Amino acid sequence: MHRRHKKSGGKHKNRNRGGHDTAAQRDDDEENRPQGEEEEAEEQGKGKGDADAPQQPQFQGLTGPVEVKNSEIMGRYLVASRDIAAGEWILRSLEPLVVGPCQGGRPALCLACHVQLGLPLRLGAHCPRCGLPLCSADCPGPYHAAECALLVAGGATPLAPDLLDVRPDLYNAIVPLRCLALRDADPEKWAAVNQMEAHNDVRRARPAIWQANEQLVVEPIRSAWRLASRFSADEVHTVCGVLEVNAFEVGPQGCSVRALYPAAYLMSHDCTPNTSHADDAERRLSVRATLAIPKGQPVTLSYAYTLQGTLRRRQHLREGKFFDCVCRRCSDKTELGTFCSALIVSFNLKMAGKGLTGFVTD
Repeated sequence: MHRRHKKSGGKHKNRNRGGHDTAAQRDDDEENRPQGEEEEAEEQGKGKGDADAPQQPQFQGLTGPVEVKNSEIMGRYLVASRDIAAGEWILRSLEPLVVGPCQGGRPALCLACHVQLGLPLRLGAHCPRCGLPLCSADCPGPYHAAECALLVAGGATPLAPDLLDVRPDLYNAIVPLRCLALRDADPEKWAAVNQMEAHNDVRRARPAIWQANEQLVVEPIRSAWRLASRFSADEVHTVCGVLEVNAFEVGPQGCSVRALYPAAYLMSHDCTPNTSHADDAERRLSVRATLAIPKGQPVTLSYAYTLQGTLRRRQHLREGKFFDCVCRRCSDKTELGTFCSALIVSFNLKMAGKGLTGFVTD
């Protein structure tokens, strides 16, 4: 659960998808805060009017019983602004800023309505203007117009009907291109995208990730599709990072897409999250509490599959979300008593004459 804009303050150490630390790390940070620091800040603020107080930036879609906290160490994260009951809605029907195919190009989707297409694509319908695959040449789906307009404006030759059969990885460039289209077409949404973290420095230090994006996204958009005069390489790499760090995978199983949402990306990661989320047919996202969340506590979700063991979860988070998780579950070798990562072994104690079964956790 990928990318992203300029984030305020903080080092990139053990950060979550939104560029801030896990709930456990926030607790440690509060414990290590120098005594009197908060009181000193309050004293310095006395006598100043509201006009002199720093204003918190406005975040699209941020409604409900939550507020944004921020620190130089932790970055930004959502907390409960009051006690939240289990089952209560926290964010409702968030419209996606951008939505499109997942990375890898399989399953192949109609780029207008996102229904699954049959293979090979060369035998199906294609957009008569740009050549990208559709379920029908006149599909009324709302998603394709952005990249089609850019491809036509750039003067790119319509894509060959069999191109995405040969190179399905070119689907990787569609959602970044849709993000870039927002810059001129919808400045308000573009501003929301630019509030997200991209972790370009971290990603640049990982040649496999950076070069894959260069080959599969930057080169097609700037060279093959003739948009180099419109979008710089840095802009393209940044939206790749925004997606990698912040995108949600939504939609029905077997036909999923990835999407960016306002506000939801601010939720912290935890391997035992206190929320769940769902999307509707229009890919609008809603988040509700699965546990009671006291006022001031972080609102969390999991960026990893919760049924996986600690090694698998931490590997996914380190490689895909660029932080090392140190939540309570990851820090406990029994995974909070679930033994999810343990091996079940059977052995006999001949002296006792009894067969025993146990768990091996190390």
